[in-house]
Amino acid sequence: SAEEVAGLVRRTRELMARQQRQDSPEALKTIPLLELRDISRQEEVWPLERQDLNGAELLYHEDFTRGIVYLDLYFDVASLPQELIPYLQLASEMMGLLDTEQMAFADLENQINLNTGGIATRLMTVLPDRDDNRLKAYFVMGGKAMPDRVGRLLNLMEQQLLHTRWEGNPDRLREVLFRLKAQADQQLSQNGLGLARTRLLSYFTNEGCFDDLTGGLAYHRFLSDLTEHYEENRGYLVGNLRRVVGTVFKRTGLHVGLTTQKDLLEETRAALLPLIAGLAETDLRPAHWVFPRENRNEGFRDASKVQYVAMGYDMTRLGGGYNGRMQVLQQVLSRVYLRNTIRVQGGAYGASASLYSHGPMIFSSFRDPHLARTVEQYLGAGAFLKNYRPDERDLRRLIIGTISNRDVPLTARQRGRVAVSRFFAGLGDEQIQREREEILNTTA
Repeated sequence: SAEEVAGLVRRTRELMARQQRQDSPEALKTIPLLELRDISRQEEVWPLERQDLNGAELLYHEDFTRGIVYLDLYFDVASLPQELIPYLQLASEMMGLLDTEQMAFADLENQINLNTGGIATRLMTVLPDRDDNRLKAYFVMGGKAMPDRVGRLLNLMEQQLLHTRWEGNPDRLREVLFRLKAQADQQLSQNGLGLARTRLLSYFTNEGCFDDLTGGLAYHRFLSDLTEHYEENRGYLVGNLRRVVGTVFKRTGLHVGLTTQKDLLEETRAALLPLIAGLAETDLRPAHWVFPRENRNEGFRDASKVQYVAMGYDMTRLGGGYNGRMQVLQQVLSRVYLRNTIRVQGGAYGASASLYSHGPMIFSSFRDPHLARTVEQYLGAGAFLKNYRPDERDLRRLIIGTISNRDVPLTARQRGRVAVSRFFAGLGDEQIQREREEILNTTA
């Protein structure tokens, strides 16, 4: 009825007014809050010991692991021709799902389950000195095992890396490829935010271009083309997968990440030597990738009534620089501005800002019923910040939120991987500590 409609309108206006009204200082003070003196001013660092390993480099992080040996093989892919980048991701996804020269894929899976805590592959990007123009990428194979099974773990890794039969079972190859394509189809809807952010970053960063080719919309189109024209593409597909193996899996440029206890170091080193000896040792000649970065301003339709809206650019191209205080600013934009305007008032499930240390700044919304209104709110962030005046308590809450994102508890394996990532990126202990001080010393 007209009365019910009027009541609905009235209650909606009351809700909007409540959403836009600031909580009173008295109400906010009822929420317990830490003091900054309760937060350690010392950043946690995890030491890394570098050792030669018969032409490869061992990156050892000593940690208490309850007797488990954690291993990661980092293969530098700089010499890979640019057109093979999507095939590198495909090889990563297919390894362990195909027959090898010594065993069928089902037997391989059983041996992995019987002897190890699992073997997994992934691609990893690193920006030395936070410079996007110096993009480095690695093919990573990781696994874990008890000390008496490390030799078997490495043998199973070698089987996948060097002895996968890419064309030994054509039916299995086809089955795996089409399964990966189906999983990529699901990702289009289930990971709309990630796809939008990756696509946006590909407009203006080399890292974004690489990520789009190996896990974004560009990679999905790559899989679609392979499956739609499978019969005529099969020989070309197998040939390119072999080229990836012949180019990437070399001793030169290999780093071995090891996290375990000190008493297990020497026997693990000895177990690694046969794998290292089986890898060819050739010069690492960079392929010099050149990505076509362009601002496409795209939109992609999906069978959904919500949207994922991402917008951003590279701050360094606008004269901006990065320091630890930018992480507090990220909290301001995400928790104070975007959460209120996009989520609370706009009805989206979520919204956030991301300020990356190498320059990009991205605003994004999650399951958002709006588009034009959201973009308008993004563009209003500058005016909001000019008038934003946090009091001491507000600022303390933002600093605590920032530090809590840095001080996440890590497992021994995670600590080892962070130490390796920092080494690849050239991040020293002093720089990491300086950024923590900048966060804690942030002022309005």
